[in-house]
Amino acid sequence: MMQNELLIKKCLEKVEHNLNWIDSHQWQQKHFETLTELIYDKTKVSLSPLTLKRLWGKVKYESSPSVTTLDALARFLEYDDWIDFQCSHKANRSSVQVNALINKGVVRWLGFVIGGIILSITAVKLVAYISPKDYSSFEFSVQKMASGLPNTVYFKYNVKKTDADSVTIQQTWNPQLHHLVDRDKTDFSCVYYYPGYYNAKLVLDSTIVSQQDVHITSNGWLGVLHKDPIPFYLHTAAILKDTKLTITKAQLIDAGFDLNGEIPLTTLNLIQPFDSIPGRNFELKASFKQTFAQGEAICQKSGLIILCTNGYFYIPQAIKGCVNELTMHIPEKTFKAEDTDLSHLGIEKHARVDLRLSVFDGVLNLKINENSTFVDSLTTDPGLVVGVKFGFHGAGELSDFNIQSGDYCYTMLDFIP
Repeated sequence: MMQNELLIKKCLEKVEHNLNWIDSHQWQQKHFETLTELIYDKTKVSLSPLTLKRLWGKVKYESSPSVTTLDALARFLEYDDWIDFQCSHKANRSSVQVNALINKGVVRWLGFVIGGIILSITAVKLVAYISPKDYSSFEFSVQKMASGLPNTVYFKYNVKKTDADSVTIQQTWNPQLHHLVDRDKTDFSCVYYYPGYYNAKLVLDSTIVSQQDVHITSNGWLGVLHKDPIPFYLHTAAILKDTKLTITKAQLIDAGFDLNGEIPLTTLNLIQPFDSIPGRNFELKASFKQTFAQGEAICQKSGLIILCTNGYFYIPQAIKGCVNELTMHIPEKTFKAEDTDLSHLGIEKHARVDLRLSVFDGVLNLKINENSTFVDSLTTDPGLVVGVKFGFHGAGELSDFNIQSGDYCYTMLDFIP
């Protein structure tokens, strides 16, 4: 058996030992599917069950495993990559050989052994980089089936001319929402239940080769009661009360939520294109309030999300005693209350939040209830503003909202029929 095959066999044996499952000769489809998920959770590399079955000899395949596949297995075993795995095992064998030579008094050969090790390491690295995989010939596009919610989205892909072992479509910015797809097919569809601006990715092995924006609009203001797998929608007529937009305790009860148990997240959404409002230059004012403070919602958490084409802003609030649990985000920067002073995001119990966020030439100034609370600079261009969400732990209301930039100005009432 060739040396590389021996190392692969050793690697697979180590994987089996770590899993401590039944003998691999008895593995079924479910075992390979589970291993696929375990490898992804640890390495963020998607190896298809078919690729794993080829490795374990369940499916006949003449070609050698790709470097990407071997890297993922090595990382699953806590090595840096396949080269690290190879070098570690070669080093162990070489030390035994060196000891044998020394015991025989052949110290002069030590230089040759060390030189051989260096050459072998160099050769391994050259193999990894001289024969890169070809991902250049692919197609990837997105097609929405509707203008509202829910919305089925078709991903059209063609990777048959690439060298990829595994093909993954990542549905959103969240790497956990990924789908292994058949490399020999060309269509994959999924349903988006929540409005938003998503960045879908085509991933070949562990390489992102293409990104497509998926803008799921709300068609005006839309209330959403978050629930898996399918949320509840509250359209404008259901959330408009006088001049306020509200999600009430009664609506949560009518939707079947047990408010003595887990309190759901709710959002008021306005997701749609605005006319050229840049994320580096705009001013947003809003007045909102979390109106439910029982059980799990005792912290009265609420927050504002501003979606842009290349990033997002998230400004959370809670009563002062719960500020430690907050995390604020601006494009490319995250601030946790655990190690950042976010006391300015704390409010009095049952208080309304009057928020003013100004961003001019990339300099951000945040005010809560007329107090200047936070100033920072953007390190990246967020792109254009494409939506806002007001979130509440439980029920809440929005009494005022406007966003403007230059000659463009929108108010809450502009999107109410």
